[in-house]
Amino acid sequence: MSEDEIKKEKVEGENPSNESCSSESCGCGCGGFNVARLFILFIIVIMAIYYFNSSVPVTASEGWTSDLAAAQEVASANDKCQLLAFHTSWCGWCTKMKQDTYDDAKFKKFAADNLVLVMLDGDKDKEQTSKYEITGYPSFVVLGPGGKLKTKIVGYRKTDEFISEISAAIK
Repeated sequence: MSEDEIKKEKVEGENPSNESCSSESCGCGCGGFNVARLFILFIIVIMAIYYFNSSVPVTASEGWTSDLAAAQEVASANDKCQLLAFHTSWCGWCTKMKQDTYDDAKFKKFAADNLVLVMLDGDKDKEQTSKYEITGYPSFVVLGPGGKLKTKIVGYRKTDEFISEISAAIK
């Protein structure tokens, strides 16, 4: 067997199309560099990084409570409305809302003057999630001082828009 026949046989054994391959990026299984495979791997890595960076546990931060019964008592005693915020640990927009809107000085002042803030985990607080028919995150329910539903807001909001929507509901 000549050297050319050996090379051809070796290439034919690795190449499913049984044609000789001279390209290093063909993707035929010959061991050449494949840009498409590298791109897919890159996308998977980026998605994993995004998932793990945005997966923040749902916790009630300063000024918020997760105790709905206590919040109802405070709201009734102080004639304030309640803002129930439904978040999940996997929701990137929930995390953005916490950083952009809840930490804004305008929202903090508005909330201190008008609201009792309640942070609920949409994955764990199934009873409330079902009661208020929460289907997307973040979602917000505004309740009057007596616990009556005033409005429901779904999705991320910037501070001014969020305050405006809540203000309209609590008038």
